[in-house]
Amino acid sequence: MSRDLWRGGRSRPNTSAQSKCNGDGSPSGWAILHEDFTGLNAGSPHPSYRVVATRTTEAGGNLGDESWYPDPDGSHQADVTEGFGVTTDDQAVRSGEGFDWDLYETYGTITVVASGTVAASGPTCTKYTKPKPAVLTNSPDTALVNPHRHFGYTFRARAGLPGTIRVTRHGSTVASLDFVVPASGKEAAVLTLHRDTYRALKNKGRLGTEVTVKLTRHGLSSRARKDLVLKPA
Repeated sequence: MSRDLWRGGRSRPNTSAQSKCNGDGSPSGWAILHEDFTGLNAGSPHPSYRVVATRTTEAGGNLGDESWYPDPDGSHQADVTEGFGVTTDDQAVRSGEGFDWDLYETYGTITVVASGTVAASGPTCTKYTKPKPAVLTNSPDTALVNPHRHFGYTFRARAGLPGTIRVTRHGSTVASLDFVVPASGKEAAVLTLHRDTYRALKNKGRLGTEVTVKLTRHGLSSRARKDLVLKPA
């Protein structure tokens, strides 16, 4: 370690790294290296410094910033975001991956004045996928509509997922409801039939419809469909 780097009583370098994810949740191949140094040589002849971090995985790649000068008190703090020129998910930075970093001091000659290892924190990036469709296997084939135009429909889906249940007839929506699947994983939706459709139901005695349950997660959606016969209660 260079004698010019550390002055008596100054703290050792504090470095950390954080992985980054793409908008779709997949690893981006980028990481943030946080630099926090004190005791650097800030006096004349003003040497410059640079930090380079090397991934400890087989994918390799360097994480480094441009040369910089410390503040007048000999300190330096920065969050540097750099990439590795990789695009595949298995090569991208993940939480827990390690970096070996070196701090270079340059004034005429280049000298490594400090080294260390840091592990990336932050999210474990996983590419988002469509939610599994709702399970309608045990959902009713027939529903009774009461005089208030209400009827029930049950199905199973992953707890916590938001979604919409829509009942259509001849391509037109006759009832719909937004929901969030409860912790039990069983949604018991109570829908309200449109007035005109309820009048038609009273006249005909039964109506054939189709139920569509749409589940959404991270902007991706899945749909499950099943026929449903409506009858007046």
